[in-house]
Amino acid sequence: VGSLLSGPLDVDKLDYLYRDSLHAGVPYGLHFDRARLLSSLCLNAGENGLAITEKGKTAAEMLVFARYIMFSEVYWHHAVRSATAMLQRSVFELSNHANWNEMLNLDEFQWKSRLMQIATGREVESLVEKLFGPKRILYKRLAQLSEFETPELYRRVARKPFPWLVECGSKIAELLASKTRKQIHPMQVLVDAPPVGLEVQFEVEVCFEKQNVYRSMAEVSPMTETLARRQFDDVVKRVRVFVDPALELNLSNEEVDNILRETIEGD
Repeated sequence: VGSLLSGPLDVDKLDYLYRDSLHAGVPYGLHFDRARLLSSLCLNAGENGLAITEKGKTAAEMLVFARYIMFSEVYWHHAVRSATAMLQRSVFELSNHANWNEMLNLDEFQWKSRLMQIATGREVESLVEKLFGPKRILYKRLAQLSEFETPELYRRVARKPFPWLVECGSKIAELLASKTRKQIHPMQVLVDAPPVGLEVQFEVEVCFEKQNVYRSMAEVSPMTETLARRQFDDVVKRVRVFVDPALELNLSNEEVDNILRETIEGD
């Protein structure tokens, strides 16, 4: 039952890929064959999780590819990650000031209103206002690190605990202030990185009914294995530094790179 709710093939993925594509106005999650995938579901060899029959192999490959494209073009788009980083930092700063059990019982509008109320009069108020106020003002991307462009720096930041990212952002803010001779509050610089936990890998068994054997999806579909293992955590997910657009830093790429290296390599 657990694998129906959380696993390589679960109701969540079959829902959010299609729904998010529809509401984001993109086609990427609309075209995998959900009906064929559902009709191919069966129990795995151990009878303790989901598997698919051979006829569902192509549909499963399409699902993996749709998920890859959605992560690449939507979920880890820099504007989406900017809003995510702003929300994460807001919750982090207010972690000791909110009743989160109460917050979890609110609907979206009530939750945002309550967060803004709690933030009022505190240092984080400006950040929350930019995110949920009458006019949304997202932080701008200052720098980006990736596994294939800057592997050494990327690996030093990716999958670090969130408090570490907060401290890293504060150090970058100090160096930026020194370089530009501007007053920069630590909350005006946010570091966003791949989370500590890895994505659920696409470990699904394929049942070949005529031979009465089960084989792993990785064995029968190397493409699926490559996308499911490498793309989410090594390619699509980037490390990004976002800054308050009010700062107008006007720094060259080389100056920004030097500040990042000094901060990250110093840790």
